[in-house]
Amino acid sequence: MTGETEPKTLVASIVNLGEEKLGELVNLLLANERFVGTVQSTISSGLNAKSTIDKNVERMLGWVNVPTLEDIDQLKMKLDELEEVMAEIGDRVRSINEASLKRAQAPKRKAKKKPSKSS
Repeated sequence: MTGETEPKTLVASIVNLGEEKLGELVNLLLANERFVGTVQSTISSGLNAKSTIDKNVERMLGWVNVPTLEDIDQLKMKLDELEEVMAEIGDRVRSINEASLKRAQAPKRKAKKKPSKSS
């Protein structure tokens, strides 16, 4: 059984050594201001490029009348508002119907006859 566990411990020690060396390398790179500045500049350039591409794609979609995600979100908000208004109208119509049913079912009172004026 010791023969089976030795390769596992050997692999584990190699992995641990690799992690340790990788950690040292990362610490050295992060301590180097020039490297960190280059990474920041690269990330910033990438974000600017993505922003430019997004704007151009949105412009092209507008030219061919394809809605963007923002257009769809705005439409969804308007539909949600419309749904709320329709629900309010439905509630009002129901209450009016209930009130008119109650009036129709209520016993009708006999009107008192007014004495006629005779001359």
